[in-house]
Amino acid sequence: MKKYIITLSAAALTLSAALTTASCSSDEDLLGGGEGQLMLSTTIASDVKVASRAATEEELAEKAIVWISNPKGAVRKYNGLANIPTGGVKLLADHYVAEVWTGDSLSASFDTKWYKGREEFDITANETTTVNIRATIANTVASVKYTDGVDGLLTDYTMTVGHERGDLTFEGRDERKGYFMMPSYDKNLKWNLQGKLANGTVYTRAGVIENVKPATEYIITVGYSDTPQDDGGGYFTIKIDERAIDVAEEVEIKLAPQFEGYDGLDLSEGISGEVGKFTRKSVLVRGVGNLTNVVLRSDAFNSFLTGDDVDLFNMEPTVATELINHGITHSYSYDADLDASVLKLNLEETFLNSLAEGDYTIDITATDAQGKTTSTALKIVPTDAPVVANDVVATDVWATSAKLTARILKADAANPGINYRKKGTQAWTAAPVTVSGTDITANLTGLEPATEYEFCGAATGYVAKSSISFTTEAAAQLPNASFENWQDSKAPYLIYGSGEQMFWDSGNHGSATMSKNVTFPATDKVHAGSRSIKLCSQFVGVGALGKFAAGNVFIGQYLATNGTDGVLGWGRPFTSRPKAVTAWIHYTPATIEYVGKGAPSSVAKGDMDTAIIYVAIVDDSTKSYTKGDDTWNYPVIVNTKTSELFSKTDANVIAYGEKVLTDATSGDAMVQITIPIEYYRTDLKASNIVLTAAASRYGDFFTGGSSVLYIDDIQLVY
Repeated sequence: MKKYIITLSAAALTLSAALTTASCSSDEDLLGGGEGQLMLSTTIASDVKVASRAATEEELAEKAIVWISNPKGAVRKYNGLANIPTGGVKLLADHYVAEVWTGDSLSASFDTKWYKGREEFDITANETTTVNIRATIANTVASVKYTDGVDGLLTDYTMTVGHERGDLTFEGRDERKGYFMMPSYDKNLKWNLQGKLANGTVYTRAGVIENVKPATEYIITVGYSDTPQDDGGGYFTIKIDERAIDVAEEVEIKLAPQFEGYDGLDLSEGISGEVGKFTRKSVLVRGVGNLTNVVLRSDAFNSFLTGDDVDLFNMEPTVATELINHGITHSYSYDADLDASVLKLNLEETFLNSLAEGDYTIDITATDAQGKTTSTALKIVPTDAPVVANDVVATDVWATSAKLTARILKADAANPGINYRKKGTQAWTAAPVTVSGTDITANLTGLEPATEYEFCGAATGYVAKSSISFTTEAAAQLPNASFENWQDSKAPYLIYGSGEQMFWDSGNHGSATMSKNVTFPATDKVHAGSRSIKLCSQFVGVGALGKFAAGNVFIGQYLATNGTDGVLGWGRPFTSRPKAVTAWIHYTPATIEYVGKGAPSSVAKGDMDTAIIYVAIVDDSTKSYTKGDDTWNYPVIVNTKTSELFSKTDANVIAYGEKVLTDATSGDAMVQITIPIEYYRTDLKASNIVLTAAASRYGDFFTGGSSVLYIDDIQLVY
């Protein structure tokens, strides 16, 4: 029986194919040879019909996380399939493991699924390796059926199916399927049937499906028998059928067309050089499937073409002739076996060397047979300057540092370099540079935050007349990070002053229902000012009614109470990228008295508790939580009841740092700690910041002891 799969196909394109050319010259094979190209497509074989194939493609492609590791650890990580290089992933000769995850990992859901796959492979020097990753559904699936005879004897029936971390209730003849992520400590699915018999009495029956497996559906069929059952269940029968997941529909995910420079051309830098001394430059347009049109637009065409756009696939013969005569040619090839295509756009010497000194842009838009469209802008700068500055990459500019680049255009340029200055000042400063071939790089440090600078190419006897500007990021700090402002005349305590906007919040909203606060202002241990924040872990409740709660504080908002669990929205808008966090703390750990479900197996009663403080810089994606008429959107939603927890490997995490406190602070005074922040991705700007602290590290699992953590004066370091 077919399995419920995602197929990630990374095919090295190594065949020889004849190219269909629009020019009179032959061209090399662009679908293969050399190191080969990495083409990625995804096929999802779903057990249910998908309402919107396009939405499914986009969502799973965006959520996919791909890791490539060798025996020493991870060497590549890609958040989203679109971020895997079209030109292939270059790796040193070694043994590797490729892993992929996509979807959402929820404890129980009627519509959310989670997929994962793993494949080992070897890379050999100067050879191309083809890898196919098969990602199967990781959920255990359950469905409920009733035979016809049940309705005459049982009414208002429901079937609840689940495990320790979550359950789903099937109302009546609910034909949906339930998807479960089984926790490591619980491999059994429990079911509970409830309804009313003809005489009005309530009928209940429960059971367990032991040692359930992922990628497997368990069909619970409720029937009726003329004879009583051996287990005392009356005349109702429960039958459990186990089967691999059936395929109802396949949805193929393909990447949109992608652009890459050919033979060393960097599209991000564009084409720059000395007037009249260009050589041929080429751009590749790669597609999964056939391309249907590639449209060019540029003011550089004004001297020989009329009209705004040129579609290379649908142009008049006279236009094609004009392009060829003026040095713009192209070739196209499609291979049905690989379902891959490539168009090579050539800007010949004839065209490039006809351009006078100045700035030109060619806008290129490609559309494939799926209707997916991608655009790029190719910049062309002919100049008589010996050195020309490149545009700044926005993510290369931080609060106090920046990476600048330039290019040598004349081989006889003496002492080529980069000059920079604060905007509005007169004197230039020569930046320390490294030169590699024609590339110049300057890594500036000691810059002022939130300040505009400019830079230009330079050489002996030459300073460019024009410059490129950039502005450093702000060295933003967190509001009320010394925890001076509170509303402490109410229950719960709120961590912002009257009339101020909320930035920080805590679990007090939940614990206050039992007339307790786990987080409150303190004056007995303070680094500066008059207050700090005190996190006190404790059992909240009366007798057996209640749960252990960790003293905690976080950036965000306590959204709702779900039973005895809290739902939290973490993160606030933040566009700066700090390198570290410092804080003044004092910690007194206690012996662990409570161990909840899902806590790590290494944690036991009697162990010493630990605390944690961690920070994450995340992208602009958000998650939603709805209760009643209210809907909240936050970068992170934490819902302990459904096991929605934060992970530093979540796809939206750009950077992360943490400090685990294992020992009691000596003496009564607060001490300073530093938490370095590691950036997983430096190609993205910050959009939000997450910071949370807990006096009991495993408070998410209702695990810990009566530990106390004071925090004061949190500072971001740039």
